[in-house]
Amino acid sequence: MFQSGLYEPRLEWLFSDFNLHLCKLIDLGNKMDIHEVDALAYLSQDPETRVIAIHLESIEGSGREFFRLLREVSGHKHVVVLKSGRTEAGAQMAASHTGVMVRGSDAVFDAAIRQAGAIRAPNLEEFFDLARALERFGPLKLKGNRLAIATLPGGEAVVVTDLCQQLGFSLSRFTEETRKKLKSVFPPWDISGNPFDLGVTLQFHDPRKVYSALLEAVVEDPNVDALAIQLPSRTFNIPREFLQTFTRATRSGKPIVLWLAGTPSGRYEVLEWLEERNVVVFPSPEKAIQALHALHRSSLGKSD
Repeated sequence: MFQSGLYEPRLEWLFSDFNLHLCKLIDLGNKMDIHEVDALAYLSQDPETRVIAIHLESIEGSGREFFRLLREVSGHKHVVVLKSGRTEAGAQMAASHTGVMVRGSDAVFDAAIRQAGAIRAPNLEEFFDLARALERFGPLKLKGNRLAIATLPGGEAVVVTDLCQQLGFSLSRFTEETRKKLKSVFPPWDISGNPFDLGVTLQFHDPRKVYSALLEAVVEDPNVDALAIQLPSRTFNIPREFLQTFTRATRSGKPIVLWLAGTPSGRYEVLEWLEERNVVVFPSPEKAIQALHALHRSSLGKSD
C-alpha cells in the first residue's frame, strides 16, 4: 500500500531481480476516494495477503481506527510501515507533494506502531527488504532471542556478535550434547561453539560435512531459537542435495537466515529455491540479523 508512486521506478526490479511476491498493490495517492483505513480493513481480511507493507505520509482516516485495525491485523499477519514526513522539512515536502498536512509527533507515532505490533522501517531499502523477508519466512515465528551464529572470517563473527547485542539478541549457550556433535568437524584443537568458526573447520573437513553437522546439531539444541549462517562464495556450484540440509533443518520450526556476501537477494535460481522453502538469503549479515529482529518483534504478539 503506497501513498505515492515511489514504487513505479522500481517495478521491474521488484518483480525480477528482487523477486518480490506481490499479491496486491494499492496506490492511495491523495486519498480522495479511499484512505489507509479502508485499504487496511480490506487487506486484513484478504486470505491471499500474508504480509502488509504500508507507506504513509499522513493518516487521513480515523487515527484511532487505523491503530485499532493495525493491532488486530498484527495478531495474525506481519505488518511493515514506512512513515515519511517525520522531519519538519519532510512534512513540508509532503504538503507540497500530496497536499496533506502531517500532524502530530513522530515519536508518538513510532510508539503507537510498536504498541500495535507492527514493524516500522526507517527507510525505503529496509521497507522492501523486511516485507520480502517476512513473507519468505512463511509460517515460521521467532519468540525467543537466542541465536546460533556461524561465520567464515573470525572478524565477521565479532561484527555480527555486536549487531546481535545491539538488537537485543543473545548468543546461545550450546548444551554439552550439541558440543559433542560439533566436535566431529572441529580442527585438531578445541574451538568456540558459538559463534561457530566455519573458516577454520572448512580447512580440515568437506563443506558438506561441516554444514550438515552444524545444522543437525544446532537445530536440536533447546537453547537455540534461530540460526544465522554465512555461505561460502562457491555456493552456486554446490549440488542441490547439499542445500536440502538447510530446508530439512527448518522442519524444527526454527528460522534460518543465510548470507552470501555481496550477492543481491532473489537473482539466482539456487537462492530462490532455498527461499521458496522458507530459508531466507541476504547479501550481508546486517540485513540477515535485521530480518530476524523484525520477525522476533512481529512474532511476539501472535498466537502459536
